Amino acid sequence: MGEFALCKIKPIEVELWLRQLPLARSSCAKIKNIMSVLFNHARRYELFDDNPIHLVRQSAKRRRIPLILLVDEIRQLLSAVGPLPRILIFMD
Repeated sequence: MGEFALCKIKPIEVELWLRQLPLARSSCAKIKNIMSVLFNHARRYELFDDNPIHLVRQSAKRRRIPLILLVDEIRQLLSAVGPLPRILIFMD
């Protein structure tokens, strides 16, 4: 986004900026949420009257379908890792 006066931020400009970022939609959604939190704090301290980020529409849906491993591929993966990584895999 570069240098931009916070008081001049418009929702559509933020939407366009987020769309052009080379990031996953979930990452863009997190950026939007952080921006919204910052504006909410600024409102709390009476630095701004409103939060323009509330009007930003942003989808967190995936852009592509994730690759799903087959049962045999999962077995190969588990046999290739040690006990500790295996525990961590099952804990996630």
